[in-house]
Amino acid sequence: MNPSIRLRRFHPGDAPELFLLFRETVQTVNAADYSPQQIAAWASNSIDLAAWTARFSQRWAYVAVCNDRTVGFADMTPAGYLDRLFVSAHYQRQGVARALLQTLLEHAQSAQLSLVSTDASRTAVPFFQAFEFQIVRAQNVECRGEVLKNFHMTRSLGQPVLSPLARSE
Repeated sequence: MNPSIRLRRFHPGDAPELFLLFRETVQTVNAADYSPQQIAAWASNSIDLAAWTARFSQRWAYVAVCNDRTVGFADMTPAGYLDRLFVSAHYQRQGVARALLQTLLEHAQSAQLSLVSTDASRTAVPFFQAFEFQIVRAQNVECRGEVLKNFHMTRSLGQPVLSPLARSE
């Protein structure tokens, strides 16, 4: 990971900036795997910021920061559902997502969970597979009038937190 990147816990005041990072990431990084109409629905201007923000409560949530700039974030429920993991387009492939995921997996192991799950975009599937997540099923999810394909994936926590593939990066 880029040594100038650090992780810290989420604070409610982070939500507006994280929302903008989410929208920008979907519009740039995910645009290769989804149509313009799907991207517009997923990263819509009509998303209720208060509801989006409320999803952080009662979760393990972390923010990645580099030189006082927010570059990524992730959150997971205490039941082991990894809801969101987004990294700025300018910080892709620098270990940010890996560090966020590792931190959440460590929380899940400390909570003695046996399984972590997520609903991964087409874009994110290879990343999660590198961490031993397995595709359980493909899903078509309705999002503000558009259908988006994603993949329900799970990872057993009986495995090491970092896979050999991830460690070799």
